[in-house]
Amino acid sequence: MKKLILLLFLFFGWVLTGKAQQSSAVMDSIQGKVTFLTSDNIYLNFDQTDRIQVGDTLYRVQNQSKIAVLVLYRKSSVSVIAKPIPGNTFKVGDPILALVPKPIEKKEEKPSPAPTPVPRKSTAKVAPKVEKKEETLRGTVAVNNYSSLTEGDFSSRSVARISAHADDINGSGLSFRTYARYRQNRIDRNAQQDVFGKFFLYEFALDYNVEDQFTITAGRFINRNMVSVGAMDGLKLEKNGRIGFGGVVAGFRPDPVSFGLNTDLLQFGAYAGLYHNKSHSAFTSVGFMEQTNKRLTDRRYLYMQHQSNLSEKVSLFASSEMDLYQKDSSGLGGMSTRLSNLFLTANYRFSSAFNVSASYDVRRNFILYESFAEELDRLLRDDPYRTGLRLRANYRLSKYVRWGVAMSRRLQSDKKNEYSQISSTLQFTKIPGIQGNLMLMGSLNKNAFLSYQSFLVRYSKDFWKGRITLAPYGRYLNYSYFNTETPDTWQVYAGMDTNLDITNRLSLRLLYDYSTRNSTITHRFNINLTQRF
Repeated sequence: MKKLILLLFLFFGWVLTGKAQQSSAVMDSIQGKVTFLTSDNIYLNFDQTDRIQVGDTLYRVQNQSKIAVLVLYRKSSVSVIAKPIPGNTFKVGDPILALVPKPIEKKEEKPSPAPTPVPRKSTAKVAPKVEKKEETLRGTVAVNNYSSLTEGDFSSRSVARISAHADDINGSGLSFRTYARYRQNRIDRNAQQDVFGKFFLYEFALDYNVEDQFTITAGRFINRNMVSVGAMDGLKLEKNGRIGFGGVVAGFRPDPVSFGLNTDLLQFGAYAGLYHNKSHSAFTSVGFMEQTNKRLTDRRYLYMQHQSNLSEKVSLFASSEMDLYQKDSSGLGGMSTRLSNLFLTANYRFSSAFNVSASYDVRRNFILYESFAEELDRLLRDDPYRTGLRLRANYRLSKYVRWGVAMSRRLQSDKKNEYSQISSTLQFTKIPGIQGNLMLMGSLNKNAFLSYQSFLVRYSKDFWKGRITLAPYGRYLNYSYFNTETPDTWQVYAGMDTNLDITNRLSLRLLYDYSTRNSTITHRFNINLTQRF
């Protein structure tokens, strides 16, 4: 089995390095930005979404390259909800790009222009134009609070985020970026309070553009071309050319407990990629990473990534990780191959009204042999393969009606933690008489312990020229338990989601919902205040 997986992995990597071509001349780009994040979804706003389709891949631009980071699965007239591609991190305000086919322009015969009279020469002095210097610093500050109250038991989680970047400061070629987050949890177990907080600094780095295509980065940074590595304290050298890119990194992993600097966790690596088209939106890359703990090998692995558009209708994305080092419980370590992560996704657009997408992933626990030394025996024994399959189809029934179906299946080699879901969504936009958008969604879900059905109704409407959005919703769930004496139960949610654009750069989001289950009532409150600068 292992040999078969290895052969498939090598064959897959060889196939993907072929020349997947796409003409950039037939594609347009639409700029959007991240507005909200949850544990599963990324919410984005675009100026318009008419040409963006459910199942499309969304991109992040890094060093003049387009990197696939999201897959769209729901949209309205100006906003979309997307699933992140594994290995990517986001923050509110991040710019995101959608690539869409250019509309076919109809040629019209232009009438001959009327003769233009010759203006008289003016003797008045024209004041010289003063060029307005654009602001160098850009960023976002967001404060969030998530609270719930259940039978007198109050819990609260507050999160503050700041992200900022300054590009080419005063034309010096020097740029700066930072991203930090503070989280505080408060748990009130019937008046016995427990409050704790933690600060995370993900990025605090300087980039220096030595030449147009050569960059030196120092500080704490996340390498967008090796996102699976995460944050690191150190140095990066990167060269970006016409046909490809490459770089080296060296530094330290953050401490897993304090998230501060830990010089015992040295790591270093290199990566390179080849572009397949002129717009750099299609490429194949490979990277190598060595991670240590007190100079002993913690993990050594190979990373591969590929993204391309085989045509105007077909897009592909794939990423994988293969461990190259293994250590047994007796302490003996050496060269070994072990596939720890493989993710494939494809989208096919049959027409402007109908598209399908599919994704498949295989995962195993990644093991840090020195950091997890005390638990190594258990980790080696309990190391199952987890596989997932997702299929989705979307069809535009009319200009204002869309219908979608989806299926997902999660399996595990030891038969534990298996899960399946089938869902369907019907969306109406610009409803006659009342305007606004209406979404109906139903799903059937099943795992090893229970099955449940979920039904959701959500209506949203903009007011005050789009500055206020109100979205009341309701949800019903019915639970059936296996092999237990627990009776079947139901749960009802009802709530209101409100978004207010106070200014062009300041927005406020308020959410309240009421739920009841077995006569237990829960009130949930979410508040989000975001300031962009």
